[in-house]
Amino acid sequence: MPNVTEKKINKLIEEFNKKNFLLVEDETDELLKDDKKNLILLTLNASACANLNKYQKAEKVFQIGLNNHPKSQDLNNNYLNLLIKRNDFEKAIEIAEKAVNAGVTNSNILNGLGLAYSNLNEIDNAIEYLKKSLRLDSSNINASYNLANCFRAKKQFKEAEKYYKDVLDINPNFAQALNGYGLLFFEQNKINDAERLLLKAVASDPLLKEAYNNLGNLMSKKKDYLLAIKYFDQALTIDENFYLAYYNRGNIYRKLNEFQSAINDYNKTLEFNENLQEVYLNLGICHLELHDHKNALAIYNKGLSLGENAEIFSNIGVVYKNLGDSKLARKFFEDASRIDPNNFVHHRHLSLITKYNKNNKHIDEMNSLDAQYQDLDENKVHLFFSLAKAYDDLQEYKLSSKFYFKGNELQRSFKNFNFDREKLIFKSIKEHFLNNYDSTYNASLSKNDPKMIFIIGMPRSGTSLLEQILSSHSKVYGADELIYLSNSVVKNFNRPDSQEFLGLDSNRINATRKDYFDYISNMNITNEYIIDKNPFNFLWVGFIKLIFPDAIVINSKRGLLDNFLSIYQNYFPAIDWSYNLDEILDYFLLYMDLMNFWKKNLPGFVNHINYEDLIIDQDLMIKELINVACLDWEENCLYFHKNKRIVKTASDQQVRNKIYTKSIGKWKNYKTLLNPIIDKLENINYEQSN
Repeated sequence: MPNVTEKKINKLIEEFNKKNFLLVEDETDELLKDDKKNLILLTLNASACANLNKYQKAEKVFQIGLNNHPKSQDLNNNYLNLLIKRNDFEKAIEIAEKAVNAGVTNSNILNGLGLAYSNLNEIDNAIEYLKKSLRLDSSNINASYNLANCFRAKKQFKEAEKYYKDVLDINPNFAQALNGYGLLFFEQNKINDAERLLLKAVASDPLLKEAYNNLGNLMSKKKDYLLAIKYFDQALTIDENFYLAYYNRGNIYRKLNEFQSAINDYNKTLEFNENLQEVYLNLGICHLELHDHKNALAIYNKGLSLGENAEIFSNIGVVYKNLGDSKLARKFFEDASRIDPNNFVHHRHLSLITKYNKNNKHIDEMNSLDAQYQDLDENKVHLFFSLAKAYDDLQEYKLSSKFYFKGNELQRSFKNFNFDREKLIFKSIKEHFLNNYDSTYNASLSKNDPKMIFIIGMPRSGTSLLEQILSSHSKVYGADELIYLSNSVVKNFNRPDSQEFLGLDSNRINATRKDYFDYISNMNITNEYIIDKNPFNFLWVGFIKLIFPDAIVINSKRGLLDNFLSIYQNYFPAIDWSYNLDEILDYFLLYMDLMNFWKKNLPGFVNHINYEDLIIDQDLMIKELINVACLDWEENCLYFHKNKRIVKTASDQQVRNKIYTKSIGKWKNYKTLLNPIIDKLENINYEQSN
């Protein structure tokens, strides 16, 4: 017959298995007063405290227990699990190795040792101990799972898949293994297989936050951003302290251009872990998008306090470049290139702020890199554009043409671009206007709203110069190329190339205006007038007429060959048609047709300024521009090159200089390059400069 103490211990074991940890702690505390070295009581007490998150007390009791019972498998296993749970991996390794040296060699101890090493990113050591664990017990499902994760970390996908399958053969509903297996497919870009396994993981364990987080990242890959946000929300519902979900959701908000929401999530991430350098990088980008370059620089510098980072150096360089401080920009671009010499983005940034002469060593360096780096990838595109810019400065136009052609042709090869979709967008917008437009849908105006000036046109047609001049006026804020109008229209009316492009009505028009100004409000602008110079807003002229009936719309026009050449000479990652001269021409024809459509159906609403007229007769045309914008004359507008505002477009260097005429007729230096389209322009009826 068991004695009283044995009965009590058996009862306590039952309570522990029922997860009545507080009761177990209290009663074992009492029993240990009379039996301080009892192995079972010490194990129950320490394990109960660990489950109650009373970590300091648990560690103390585990240590007392191991001092008296160093070969106890339960004490060693449970203490090891506690240390791993607390991310104290060095201590876990110390305890596990001490146990092994004392002769406590079981599969669970070796599994814990492997897991601790893997968390310290010592993957080879981890694999060694996990394999030993499985040699002792081939059915140890946790060791197989941890080994699969190690092989996945090493990109040894076949080995990883073998061990995930071993786990799932034993337990098909092991949610964490399903999650890891799903990640394995995700990392191989096998999206459908990954989604199937991750959904099975959350079905097996609806509280597995990591699987919801991974589903969010998968939906981001599929560009289903709203569903991605729902999955991240679910992960945070399970655990509001799961900072990875905040970070990943912030990335989605940044992709959706909801920068304030992204900032909130990035800041929340840093509350939990302030040592994530990538968060500072993305947080700085968001502040810069909201025209808050001071905060952006401060945040980038916080990121650099964690160690040198080429991408942060490069981003700081871009800020100073946009502010017109080429000297500081150069310092940071050179720092970025020093740390990451084979990333040719840094060389392209340097080329844009350099006026090359024959003695410039950077040209030799780039030619050497061109010879050494044989991969024809997107990285090489940046080097080709950099060399093209250098030879353009040297007026060696044959060499410049060669590198512009190579850069554009290579970049175009990476684009899955369908021009039929562009045609559908233009066609749909015109049909939508003809079928739905009614001036009675005009948005309700508020005296507190700023007055909008929209500068539209083809890219590189002079829109930045017009904005620089107008923003030199005391009442005007140049907000650069905003994406908010397109976002607001699509949010309320759907995409124009979708079958769900909704008809016009007053409610949707007013909602679009509200959404647009809600975006703008995050920029804390106090000026009476705001310029939105996104050139592609020419698509939305019909919407602008209704959403902002008091807006001023100015279309910038430029000589075609100079305009086309300038597009071709610049790296526009988001403009897929800009890397092929025939496609540039085709897109221009769509633009011209739509502008003629607006002229016919909204006569007098769009004002036109010719870039060449502005260059040739500066004073007269600036005064005309100020008049078109319904502004009182201010002398500052003549000295626009002294305007210190941040400029984030490809023209950030040119607009800080006095007007120069060298850009007119520049295409003649590249006549051979442009020959494929020159003859095609003869029959185009496009009003040119006087």
